[in-house]
Amino acid sequence: MNNFYKRVLRVVLVALFAATITLPTALAAKPDVKAKVSISADNMPMRQFLAAIEQQSNYSFFYSNSVLNNAPNVTIEAKDMAIEQILKKVFEGTNRTYEFVGNKIAIKFAPEVAKTEGGGNFSNLGGTSSKEC
Repeated sequence: MNNFYKRVLRVVLVALFAATITLPTALAAKPDVKAKVSISADNMPMRQFLAAIEQQSNYSFFYSNSVLNNAPNVTIEAKDMAIEQILKKVFEGTNRTYEFVGNKIAIKFAPEVAKTEGGGNFSNLGGTSSKEC
């Protein structure tokens, strides 16, 4: 019976140790959707606008080339504004939307448009990866 308790105690200690090691990593992976940037864009191409936000934040943008091919140019004046607020304003009234996925932001067609126009290669502005839809 004594060995049984030792085994249980050992398993509990290992589990506790593993939890304390992985918890900070899991908490750090949460995206900061309230991260703030400042940007002044006057009829700026969408790709250039996204690159400017990427340079000021810890986010990377991913998108299908077809999503940005005919994207409208961006005009916005934002000083110390949350990225989520900026993107909401920029994509309002367009057929595009965005989604935070960890420290990445996916730019895509709005659901009703995605069925007819989506697809293509996904690119990031850093040019380090490509994903096929």
